[in-house]
Amino acid sequence: MAYEKLVSEWPGIFIIITTISCNVTAQFFKFFVHRWRTKEWSLTALLTTGGMPSSHTAAMIGLAVSVGIICGINSVEFAIAAVLAGVVIHDALGIRRHAGIQAKMLNRIIADVQELGDSIAEGGVFDNPAYDKKLKELLGHEPIEVLGGIIYGAIMSVVVFGIFMLFLSF
Repeated sequence: MAYEKLVSEWPGIFIIITTISCNVTAQFFKFFVHRWRTKEWSLTALLTTGGMPSSHTAAMIGLAVSVGIICGINSVEFAIAAVLAGVVIHDALGIRRHAGIQAKMLNRIIADVQELGDSIAEGGVFDNPAYDKKLKELLGHEPIEVLGGIIYGAIMSVVVFGIFMLFLSF
């Protein structure tokens, strides 16, 4: 009875709430993972990209799982959500991760040249204030962080589904 009510009366709301819940709670979870890893509290961990778990991956898995619950895993809607999740996962492991590696290298090169001073960078090229701001290095994810996002998104989707079932059974 509750499942039929969910599918007939609340499908869109369920999918949206599941997806947002996966994203927001995974981002919040990063705050505590950062604390555990570094022994420091950092509010920037709440807003940063990269890190454990991947909140983008968790959100996309939440979307795919919730669409699968509502529409079935043999539906066109689920196929679209699954493909989108795959694209986001590929992006997190690929281009975003490599952009972070490049940023780390560029930051190191600029720091090294600035240390050598004007003898190398004649005319003070690297004295420009634009080089004082470091590039963001934590852009993508390590494979374990993406796997964490996949597991977190799947578990959170089931939790949200259980909450909806409980709510709709009254």
